[in-house]
Formats: sequence, structure tokens, C-alpha cells
Amino acid sequence: MSEPVIVIDNGSGYIKSGLSNKDKPSIMIPNLIGHAYDGFTENIGNIKLKKIMIGEETTPVKFLLKLTYPMIDGSIINEEDMSIIWDYCIKKKLGIYGNYKNRKILLTESPCNSMDNKKKMAEILFEKLEFGYFNVEPQAKASLFAGGETTGIVLDSGEDATYIVPIFEGSLMQNHIKNIKIGGRHITEYLIKLLQFKGYSLNSSFDFESVREMKEKHCFVSIDIDSDRRLERET
Repeated sequence: MSEPVIVIDNGSGYIKSGLSNKDKPSIMIPNLIGHAYDGFTENIGNIKLKKIMIGEETTPVKFLLKLTYPMIDGSIINEEDMSIIWDYCIKKKLGIYGNYKNRKILLTESPCNSMDNKKKMAEILFEKLEFGYFNVEPQAKASLFAGGETTGIVLDSGEDATYIVPIFEGSLMQNHIKNIKIGGRHITEYLIKLLQFKGYSLNSSFDFESVREMKEKHCFVSIDIDSDRRLERET
């Protein structure tokens, strides 16, 4: 019996990963790399600050790191960092080591992924990580299939954009895909702007991550905007 396929769901904000014989992803980490300033490394409490911190490792020490995002709007902008994150997901988080020549891996992509970006993905997996088999599928298609359907419309709102993707009998209707350049990153940036108007200085890369955490923990969609604005003014 062949080994289960490694599945990595790539988002500009978060990466989810797991195995094809499981119902759900086993890990979710920020798609984020932290580089220690000037190679500075030491122990911070019980945390070892390394030259390169990956994903969730960056959270407790982000103020000591220069944070970079390997993927923007679904496209790889830093191949080296992307390779590091995928390798970390496979080895450290999924615990899969050894020769990958006979292993299969499935990656997801945005609905409008360019051929150049597909080539970057293939180069990293074939040449750097040395996988023998690789496939890529749109996130919207995988989501629809996971629900037991082959035809439908998928609304996919991510870190950099929101896509409306019609799918008919398993095929994306490319000419009818719509996208709005609004996603989680833009909401975070707007929250930063609102906080700056109130006098807070938020200019570094770790400030962005701090505000994103604040947004995810405390922000909500108001069902009564007048009442919430009055509460904000009076408290």
C-alpha cells in the first residue's frame, strides 16, 4: 500500500498541512519567516532565538526579528524562504523525513495562479526538496470536492484577495472568475491606520503581526454600527 499523499494548503497568511488519509489538516502555521537582526542569537527565557525563526516560532519573539512574507497574493516572492517553510512543515510538523523520490505531494494554488508561479513551486519541490511527484490544484476546487460536490460557486476570502469561483463538473470556469483585492491583510492595514490616527506608533514588521493578532482576537462584524460607535465613544 502506497504512503499517503502530503497535502499543503498555501495561503499568503497561513499554511495548513496534513496527509491525504486524514479528514482534517494536522497543522496550521503563519506563512512567515523571522530573521534575527545581525544574526543576533541568545536565549530569551526558555526560548532559543535562532538566526531564522519559522511560522509560529516567531510569535513570542517577533519584536526581535525582521519579519518577511514568502508569498503575497498567492504568488511566491521569496523562493528560499518558501522552501524553508515547506521543509519545516514536512519534517518538523508532520515528522516526515528521508528520501522523497517516491513520495507524492499536493499543493493548493489561487484560482488565477500564473504559469511562472507554478514553475517556481515545481522548482522548489523537485530541485530543492527532491520530491518525485507533485501536483497543484486550486483551493476553491479542493474545497468543493471536500464537500462532496463537483459543481458550485466557491467564495474564497484570503489574506490578499477575495475570489468568486464558479466550478462546473470539476472544471474551473476561468472566464467567469471574479476577484476583489480585499482580504485579511487590508483589514489589518486599515486597523493600523485607525490606531495611528489615535496616536499609536506602528511602523515595524512586528507591529503588523501584533495588530493582526489583535484583529483576530477582538474585532468583529457589527450588527448595529450606531450602537457600537456610541459604546466606543462613551467607554
